[in-house]
Amino acid sequence: MSSVIIERIRSDRLRKECLHLGISSVGLSRNELISELHGKGLYEIDLRFPAKPPLIDTSNRIDDLSNVFVGNGAGLHETRSDRLCIANNDTDEPLLGGDFKNKRVEVHDTLNIRDTFLKRYDLTADTPGEEGDLRRSGADLYMYRKTMVHPGWYPVQFGSVMIF
Repeated sequence: MSSVIIERIRSDRLRKECLHLGISSVGLSRNELISELHGKGLYEIDLRFPAKPPLIDTSNRIDDLSNVFVGNGAGLHETRSDRLCIANNDTDEPLLGGDFKNKRVEVHDTLNIRDTFLKRYDLTADTPGEEGDLRRSGADLYMYRKTMVHPGWYPVQFGSVMIF
């Protein structure tokens, strides 16, 4: 029999078991890990098999295969379709997010990139945008600004660039 009582198992494996069961093991002592696992009804572990990956509650997800979620818990509360979410938890502000339908990428609400093939005269202050949006029109790059300026698309100009 390969099952071993958890009191005889190393802390690193106990932490992995806690993670699988949705128990935060951060800052817990070995005795606290054992107590948490006992509380979930776990007294033995079969060491022939690696710890299972963390459980992610998907009961509230819409069955929509058009989303791409990367990371533990990424997109857990997302209810929209055609979304990209890269995060290592269930945050509403992922490291990288996006909208496939609107061809939009967001870097933690800081940088929004959109590929457009608008003619220069089509890109006006009335063209919808959000702070930080970037659009390319031919060889020109424009950024939508509305903080402390008149809302609109402003050309992005690069001076001398030095790459280290």
